[in-house]
Amino acid sequence: LDIPFKTQFSLGGFGLGRLTILPLFAGVVFLQPRLWLSAWSNSIILAAMIFLSWGAFVEFVHPFSDWELLFRIFQMLVFATLIATVVAVPANFRRILFSLVVVCSIVGFYLVFNFYDLVSPDVLSVKEAATVRAQVADEMTLDENLNILGYTVGMGAITAFARFLVERRGSSRILWGGTFLLCALGVFSTLSRGAFIAVAGALGLMLWRLPTRRFGSQKALFAAGAVAVLLVLTPAALTERFSATGETTVSGKVEGRMQLYTAALESMPQYWSLGVGEGQYWHEWAFNNGFGKITPFGTAVAGPHNGFLAAWIFYGLPGLILLGLVCHCAAMHCPDRSDISWEAIATFGLLVASLIWLLFTHNLYLKIFGVILGLVIAASAKRSTARAHAAAERSPTKRRRLFNPRAQKALAHFYAVRRHRRAW
Repeated sequence: LDIPFKTQFSLGGFGLGRLTILPLFAGVVFLQPRLWLSAWSNSIILAAMIFLSWGAFVEFVHPFSDWELLFRIFQMLVFATLIATVVAVPANFRRILFSLVVVCSIVGFYLVFNFYDLVSPDVLSVKEAATVRAQVADEMTLDENLNILGYTVGMGAITAFARFLVERRGSSRILWGGTFLLCALGVFSTLSRGAFIAVAGALGLMLWRLPTRRFGSQKALFAAGAVAVLLVLTPAALTERFSATGETTVSGKVEGRMQLYTAALESMPQYWSLGVGEGQYWHEWAFNNGFGKITPFGTAVAGPHNGFLAAWIFYGLPGLILLGLVCHCAAMHCPDRSDISWEAIATFGLLVASLIWLLFTHNLYLKIFGVILGLVIAASAKRSTARAHAAAERSPTKRRRLFNPRAQKALAHFYAVRRHRRAW
């Protein structure tokens, strides 16, 4: 992940993130071209490409066309296919999850060390909570939105919690439990309501996913521990921000996110069928329909702060349906509940968190979405390969097709790994 410091390194106009992805792209295209092209045939990518095609049509028919959002979503999809190609090897799948935990732990340590003491004292009003959050944003040396930063660190908490669930040794559980606590405190330090809900929802569904036959009473113990951590360590400023959600102040001012949703509801007749186009939204439509305001520095326009609402406003009802189709395809390719490996549990939790996060952000192109989609595509390809081998084992005709020298070697490795996992 590209952690954007305010003194960000650049070379020839390219930032650190793009300079890192370019050699990855070149290596994948030249070394694994067939595997990379097969990732594009996944139903998630196909549904996303249909979504982009419809978005391009809407932008074309509306004035003030802006192609930046669609282009950045396409970049995110390319990144997802690169990730899927790299992690097609099981060892690489584990390495990228470990790397994710390491990066998020470093950022979580930075947030906790610098800002947790600032947000932990008692806060008596919503205004004080907003002041504390503004102070955190001003003192931040990372040039990133606090909500996105909180969600990114939350990905580390989810991955560490997945490893904690399946560990047997006490020392390993202490290590992964401590990592989870560090990342969870990092999420709290950003005072992000959306990141908190995404992490809490992912942890709850990860516990529900565990088979009762194997874990039994441990599920209740894990759930009680997670709830205790969330309740005891949650700062008062974050609790105060939750209590203010949807409220109206004495002066009649509505809470910011609720004000956007109210404006979207009142202006629905203008966009519900074919949308207004992203370019027209930012150029004039948003300001004229309650999504903007006049400040001492000029006019300010806010985004819808909801991915599904953004797709509906920008590209109409077909855009909303197509985005829902992309999410449905991603959910269908998620690892089965029968797979209780920590990689499968972590992938499931990350996907749940990303779907919840879509309810709080209109940035559909985030790089972290590309990471998660790449993991889901790779996990789906792995499951499809295992099913094909199982079908070949039952079918004499397919067995004869597969039993050439190269296939024999691959099957021998597959069965050896399966025997080892069953024995373990």
